[in-house]
Amino acid sequence: MAKHVGRGGRGGILEANPAREPLETGPKLSFGHGPSIPGDRVLISCVVPDREPYRAEAELLFKSVIAFGGELGRAQRVALFVESADPETASRLNDMGVTVKTCAPVDDWELHANKIRALSGEEDYDVLVVLDCDTVVARDFSSFLDGEGVAACPNARDPLGIELWERLFGYFGLELPAARYREPHQLGETIPYFNSGVLIVPRRYTPQLAESWTRHVHELPKAYAALPDIRRTVLRGFREDFILGDQIALSLALAAERIPHRALPVELNFPTHHTWVRSFGSRDNTWDPYVLHYHHRRLHTGEVLPSSRYHNVNDTIRELNRCLFGSASRGRLATSFSTALGWLHHYNTRRKKVLRRLIRRWSYRDGVRP
Repeated sequence: MAKHVGRGGRGGILEANPAREPLETGPKLSFGHGPSIPGDRVLISCVVPDREPYRAEAELLFKSVIAFGGELGRAQRVALFVESADPETASRLNDMGVTVKTCAPVDDWELHANKIRALSGEEDYDVLVVLDCDTVVARDFSSFLDGEGVAACPNARDPLGIELWERLFGYFGLELPAARYREPHQLGETIPYFNSGVLIVPRRYTPQLAESWTRHVHELPKAYAALPDIRRTVLRGFREDFILGDQIALSLALAAERIPHRALPVELNFPTHHTWVRSFGSRDNTWDPYVLHYHHRRLHTGEVLPSSRYHNVNDTIRELNRCLFGSASRGRLATSFSTALGWLHHYNTRRKKVLRRLIRRWSYRDGVRP
């Protein structure tokens, strides 16, 4: 029987709190309470660069699906390795019932776009769930799956704002979507701009979404060249090659193909690395995540590091580590320190301030910040 790692609470249901629900949901779709898709009609897929830490993260992801996914433990499982697959990793994944395949990159300029390859599988399924490698499943979210439209969580920060979005959509000859959502950082109004780390796609939409998403990824560099102020805004605070191309192209593709969509609650893609997400509250102990997005923050022994702010989430992480590793977030922070340096490389401003925060965030013993 699958385990439930969380501790009661709201269970991810959208309530009246404006920080957790869209301003406007667009098409009215069922949301977390309707009949769910049978587990064996679901395909869970992740795209894996053939190097560490992604190999180990993919193994951890599928272990968590089996242990904590409930009905989703019966789902079909596919790991798509980019260009090549490490034989030892592939063997361990096969032992977990994961089909290992290889795929070609989508575009050299935007490595995050490789996840589009997950939409081109030939498996027989009704709903596709695409997860980033650095996510783990904490409990069964099958009740959020249906065949009505694409579903994802709004991204924590809107990189453009309504005016620049309108110019970008105009460049592609598209109307700006009417739907508006709350972005969790400043609680500002944004278009359907989603974090692609957890993406739910009904089978009937995968061919057209894959084609349009790929096309817009390829065309974005030309748009940035023609609209340099948009490129500067997207790059603000990031390194030159970190330009959010896959997520911006996803917004364009959804509009171009008129694919219905809906916003998932943050519990379906809960970031454990943020301390600044204002909509979450400073010490909100009622969160009960379904999927944890830990952004590579693991100990050298593999355990997921706890959140720096949310005690209830930390309880979930400790229980997950205890079940999968027989421990509760103890160990040397080798992997996480490398990740800290990686985040410093992403950001080109206020590096000293960021470094202080990272060191403070990862100064844990037994999951408790000193």
